[in-house]
Amino acid sequence: MVGDKARYRTIDSLRGFAAIAVVFFHLTGNIRQELSMWVPEIVMTIFSYGYLGVPVFFVISGFVIAQSIANANVNLKFAGNFALRRMIRLDPPYWASIIIAMVLLAMKNAMQVNEEPYPSFSTLAAHIFYLQDLLKIPPVISEVYWTLCLEVQFYLFFIFSAVLMSAIAPSKYWGKNLHFILILAFGVASILADYKLLNSMPSGFFLPYWHYFVTGIILSEVAKKTPYATLIFLFWLGFEVIMQISQPLRPYTIALIFCAAFVYLGLFFNALDRWLVYRPFLFLGYISYSLYLLHPDIGWKAISIGKTYYGLDMAWYQSAGVFAGGITISILAAWLLVVLIEQPSVRLAKKFKIKPVS
Repeated sequence: MVGDKARYRTIDSLRGFAAIAVVFFHLTGNIRQELSMWVPEIVMTIFSYGYLGVPVFFVISGFVIAQSIANANVNLKFAGNFALRRMIRLDPPYWASIIIAMVLLAMKNAMQVNEEPYPSFSTLAAHIFYLQDLLKIPPVISEVYWTLCLEVQFYLFFIFSAVLMSAIAPSKYWGKNLHFILILAFGVASILADYKLLNSMPSGFFLPYWHYFVTGIILSEVAKKTPYATLIFLFWLGFEVIMQISQPLRPYTIALIFCAAFVYLGLFFNALDRWLVYRPFLFLGYISYSLYLLHPDIGWKAISIGKTYYGLDMAWYQSAGVFAGGITISILAAWLLVVLIEQPSVRLAKKFKIKPVS
C-alpha cells in the first residue's frame, strides 16, 4: 500500500522479489560448495547477484515514502509526526530481530566449547539507534542492518529538508518545488559520491546511496502526474546510464536502472496494480521487512544445523533439502514476526497519522 489514494500491488511484489533475492544470496553462502556440485553454474551465478535486491529496496522506499506524504502540509509538526510513525513502524521488528539474534547466540554458545563473544553494551546501544555504521562498528549482529542505518538517514533528510524549504518558501507551491530541486541537487552529488568522484565521505553516511532513493521520489512525481516529472525522470535515468557507461561497472546502478525503467513502464501502461500480482509474490512482499531482518541469522543457523547433521558427504537431495529448509524456516519465522510484532506496529503507527490536506 502506498499512500491513501492508490494501491500499487506490483510495488509490493517487487519488494518481495528483492527480499527473496537477498535471502538466496546470503543463504547460498553457507552451502555454496554443496550446491555447486549439482546446481547449474548459471543458477549459482544468479544467486550470487541476489544482493542487488538492496538497491531495489532503496528505489521502492523512495517511491513509497514520497507517495505517503503526497498533498501534505509539511511543517515541523508533520515532520515530527512522520518520524514518530516511522519509528513505531520500523523499530519493534528491528529490535525483536536483535533480541532473537542474541537468544540464538546464547543457545549456540551453550552447545559449543568455544564461545563466540557477545556484543558489548555500547555496540547494542549503537544498533538500537541505527548508529553502528556511522560509528564504524563491524556487523557483529547481522550483515543486513547497514541498510537500515541508511534508510533512517534517507527518511530524516527527506522530511526535514522539506520542512526547511517550506519555511524558506513564500507558498506551499514554491516550498514543494524548492524541495524537489534540493532533492535532485543532492541526488547529483550522490551519484558523484557513489562513483568516488567526491571523496572524504564519512563511514555510514547516506549520501553515496541517496540517488537510489531519489529515483523513487522522481517516479512518485511521475505517478502523481506532476508537470515535467516524466521529462525529469527520463533525463535522470539517462544521466544514470551515461555515468554507468563512462565509469567502472557498478551492479547497484544497473539494478537501479532496470528497476526504475520497470516501474516507469508500469506507470506508463497503468499496470502497477496488474503486473506480477500473484499471491506468492504479494505474500513475500507482505513479509519482506521481517524476512530481510531474520534470514541471515535464522536461515543461516538452520542450514548450519542441517550440514552438521548430514556431515560433509551430503547427497544432492540432502543439500537441496537443507537449503530449502533454511529458506522455509526463514519465511515461517518472518511470517510469525509480522503477525506478532510488525502488523501491530503498523496499526499503532496509523493511529498517529496526520491526514494530508490539499
